Amino acid sequence: ASTRMVVAPRYDVLELKYGDGSPAVLRHVDGSGFAYYQSGRKAVCISAHGRDGKGKTRRFAAIVHADSAKSPVLAAFDEWGRGYADGQLNAGDESPPKLIIGEASLMVVDGAGRSTEVPLTPAGGKRPTGEAGSAEVALRINSVLMLVHKKGRTSLDFDGGGGVRHTFVLGELFGEEVLGMPSPTLHSLAEETMRQIGEATQALDEMRGKVNGLKVNPTQGGRHAG
Repeated sequence: ASTRMVVAPRYDVLELKYGDGSPAVLRHVDGSGFAYYQSGRKAVCISAHGRDGKGKTRRFAAIVHADSAKSPVLAAFDEWGRGYADGQLNAGDESPPKLIIGEASLMVVDGAGRSTEVPLTPAGGKRPTGEAGSAEVALRINSVLMLVHKKGRTSLDFDGGGGVRHTFVLGELFGEEVLGMPSPTLHSLAEETMRQIGEATQALDEMRGKVNGLKVNPTQGGRHAG
C-alpha cells in the first residue's frame, strides 16, 4: 500500500477589513485571493500556481480592475510575471503611460507615447554580486494601486485607505515566503491535523467494513450485496 503525505497549510488566511467591516484584502492559505476597493468592487485578483516540496507557492499571476461599473482591466500579469499595466492619466499626458514586461525586456511608454526598452535582470538572486537591477520603475495605476519593478521583482502595492495596505508579489518566487501572509498557529494546525486524522480513520473503517461485507457470487455475473 502506498502512503501519501499530507502537506499542512503554509499560511493562515489573511483577512484585512475596512473600518466599516467590509472586506479589503482576502488571501487564502496558498496566497490566492482578492483586494477590494472601498466601493466593494474587486481591485486585484491574484492566483497561485505550483508548489515546492515545502508547500510554498512558486508563482503568482494577477489581474487588476478599475473601480468602475464595468470593471475594465487595467493590468494583467501571468504566473511568470509577464504582462502589462496601464497607468493613471496625468496632467499634460496625451495618453495613459504603460508598462510592458516581456520575457527578456521591459518597456515603458510615457504619456507622450515615447517608449524606452531595457533588458531584464532575472530575479531570485541570479545576478552577479553587486549588480543592481536592470530597471527600477514605478507606475501609478490609480489612486490605490502602484506597480513597482525593482531588482528583477514585480509587485503591486495596494493602499485602500484607512490604514489598509498590502503588497502582492507577482511572477516566480525563489523560495521566499509570500509577503504579508501570516504563519499558521500551532494550536489551529494541531486541531486541523487531528481532525484530518480522525476523518481519515473513520473513512478507512467504513471502507474496511464495506470490503469485508462484499459477497461476490460468480453465478450472478459479478453482482454483490451491499
